[in-house]
Amino acid sequence: MLLLMWDMLANLMRKSQNKIYRISWSPTKALHAHKKIYLALKAKDPGRAVEAMKQHMLDEEKALLAALEKGKD
Repeated sequence: MLLLMWDMLANLMRKSQNKIYRISWSPTKALHAHKKIYLALKAKDPGRAVEAMKQHMLDEEKALLAALEKGKD
């Protein structure tokens, strides 16, 4: 059951990413966000890593909403 739920979640994430990366600024912004998260982890700064991850999730949410809105056209 847990494996099935994990597979469903992974599938939803793949579909979301496909939509998100159609927004021109999203891949560049995501790469920058991942670098910030990595550098915070490398510096052993969990507070900065958490904040970078939170910001990344907010940005990805905005990108997904923009992609969904664009898809309505």
